[in-house]
Amino acid sequence: MHHQDKSSLEVFKQGLEQQQEQLQAKLSQARKTISEMSESQLRSSHGQALEAMADNLDSSQSWLNEAIAELAQAISEME
Repeated sequence: MHHQDKSSLEVFKQGLEQQQEQLQAKLSQARKTISEMSESQLRSSHGQALEAMADNLDSSQSWLNEAIAELAQAISEME
């Protein structure tokens, strides 16, 4: 039972890591788009929404990093 718990946690952690990579890619894309926008575009509602989305992705990224670290810790403690 113990071993199965550990391997299912490993799988879950890998899933989170993939999510995290996809999120990082989206965040980079959003930041790049934002950096290419003119001042007036940035002030528009679209620009504001894009910046808010990038900030949300940033928070999600931090949260995911913490979750992955905690899982890694839990997995290593199962040894």
